[in-house]
Amino acid sequence: IKILLRNAKGEENAKIKFESESDEKYKIIGLDEISNKIIEYQNKVKEENGVKEGETRLFDKVIQLEVNRKGAPNLTLYDMPGINLKDEDFQKKSEEINEKYLKEKETTVLLIISGKDEPSNYHSTKWMKTIPNYRKRFNPIITFADSLGNPNDKLDNYLKQITTLELENPPSLLINKL
Repeated sequence: IKILLRNAKGEENAKIKFESESDEKYKIIGLDEISNKIIEYQNKVKEENGVKEGETRLFDKVIQLEVNRKGAPNLTLYDMPGINLKDEDFQKKSEEINEKYLKEKETTVLLIISGKDEPSNYHSTKWMKTIPNYRKRFNPIITFADSLGNPNDKLDNYLKQITTLELENPPSLLINKL
């Protein structure tokens, strides 16, 4: 999913289309419709490719969502498929899709790592080292940091493991419970 966050000059809204389509194909939607419209577009891709009920497959067809909000920065984000997938075929397809976008030298990558798992066990932390200039471009984001709990020794040990990734950017921690 490609998300274009834009500073609204007029009314706040969102527009959705497939990236490969012309801008005339944009459908204007309300901000409260975004989630349902993304699911609708994902279902279109499944139908076009004969995906059966309950079957999961990856496709390199980009859903483009432009969100226009007052005071928003102009920012483009790609939500990429994860590469820690259990299925080997999924993993290979995911890596192909990710590499396509990571070839762009200006791309900054948010490397999402769960605090519930060991960072050194992540396939993505091994795979990222194949990307040019990864040390500077990858930014570790630790989700479920609250699962590291007390005492702080557990968090300290986890952060030490993150430093072994040799990334220039320090990790950000996300708390997932209220």
